Parts: sequence; C-alpha cells; structure tokens
Amino acid sequence: MIDPIWSAGMGSIRTAMVTGASSGIGEEFARALAARGCDLVLVARREDRLKGLAARLAEAYGTRAEVLAADLAAPGPLAAAEARLADPDRPTCW
Repeated sequence: MIDPIWSAGMGSIRTAMVTGASSGIGEEFARALAARGCDLVLVARREDRLKGLAARLAEAYGTRAEVLAADLAAPGPLAAAEARLADPDRPTCW
C-alpha cells in the first residue's frame, strides 16, 4: 500500500513546512512527518516551543527541523514563510 503522505508526486523532496506546529494538530503532523523521515520547517508564533519540538524530533527520529517563529496573520512574517517556501536552494514539498 502506498503511503498517502508521499503519494502527492513530490519526488525526492523530503522537507515539509508545518504551520501551527507548536501545539495541537500542527505538532501531531510534524511528529507524523518526522516519523516518516521527513525534515521539517516548523512555523508558529512560539519560538521556544518550536525549538523544543525540533530537539525532540531530532532525538526521536533523527530528522532536521528548521524553526521559523512567525505570526502568519501579519504581512511581514507571512512574507517570510512564503519566501522560505519559494527558496529553490531549500525546496519543500508543502
């Protein structure tokens, strides 16, 4: 059976951006992706929680996680997240 997480045609890109990753469903998505070997860009307002999650995921799954503390309701931080997604030197699948 093909894992639906990887069936979206993303090829060899193994980095995903997860918004709202400091708690709740965003944190759970980050855990599920890390368990599948995906590196992450973790986005939320609470940098301290993101850093803690990044450390726990690295220890548990050996994945890398970039932390982007941003309130995506504000234009400046939203633009930073968009720029990160568009960076051709650091591709992400979502």
